[in-house]
Amino acid sequence: MTEPASASGLTVAAGVGLASLLPFVNGDALIGAVLGAAVVAVHTKNVVWYLKLTGLFLSSLCGYFFAPDAQVLLNVFLNKAFGFELKSIAVVSCLLAVVSVPFLKKLSDWAYRFDLAGAIDSYIEKRMAAKKDKEKSGE
Repeated sequence: MTEPASASGLTVAAGVGLASLLPFVNGDALIGAVLGAAVVAVHTKNVVWYLKLTGLFLSSLCGYFFAPDAQVLLNVFLNKAFGFELKSIAVVSCLLAVVSVPFLKKLSDWAYRFDLAGAIDSYIEKRMAAKKDKEKSGE
């Protein structure tokens, strides 16, 4: 009897292979995104299996859908800094899939801790203090 991990891996590989045959799907980007998401799922520790599967799915989606825009931005930076470009969208989607889940987790943690009312109050206080300083220096 096979292990569940190998059977599920075979199912995912078959699904990705079949999906990449569709004419409107970029096969290179899809395969790169799924490989990057698999790296994230394999290296995630102390997480329940359905959260790993959710992370795999979310990372694959981010890697696949954001890869064209990320490739343009990354190539602008790499061309200016090092003088070369990444031609393969599979590499870009794989890198993006690996980076997207930790980045989204940090962003959501920051969003939950962010105090919008406090930031607005602080901004208003700074503007008022600058206005008073300007009035005092103008007198």
